[in-house]
Amino acid sequence: METLSNEQMSLLNHIALLSDDFGPLSKKIMVDGYICTTNGIIAFFVPAKCKDENINKNIEAVLSKRLAQILSSGPYLPWPKHFSIPDESEGESDCDECNGNGHLNLSNNYHTYNVDCKSCHGSGTLRKEVLLSMPDSELKFDASIIKLICGMTELEYCVEENLLLFKSKQGIGLLVSGEWK
Repeated sequence: METLSNEQMSLLNHIALLSDDFGPLSKKIMVDGYICTTNGIIAFFVPAKCKDENINKNIEAVLSKRLAQILSSGPYLPWPKHFSIPDESEGESDCDECNGNGHLNLSNNYHTYNVDCKSCHGSGTLRKEVLLSMPDSELKFDASIIKLICGMTELEYCVEENLLLFKSKQGIGLLVSGEWK
């Protein structure tokens, strides 16, 4: 297997830890000669020479298709400087729906129910998002993921539907937009 730089391994580990909502998708997976890590929102691929025989075939098929899309798409453009994210936009904010409580009290004439807030899924917080303006479209992403991508060197991007495809010195990847306008 090719030796990964500390920077590449750090990016793989960081993306794998961004979300545990997707369970087995958050581990590192070998796909078509690349180590891939994904949390269901972002997938990051680093070239490597080995094969994982234990990979779930459904996951492998999806990631293999996305990898082929990244490699065959284009043209890729240099990452615009205005896509940088200020530090204060990273992180989480209190949910407006439940005022940061994570729960809502719903009542009718007979009963009162305490239910998890559907906006924040009971956590009381929302991850901050950033809107990237592209020609003829706007894409909405988690601010912490965009901050991670902005830190890559020799970064280029391409937009296809609701996907932001990117290539950098550290590796290649794609990011699924939370909203397409």
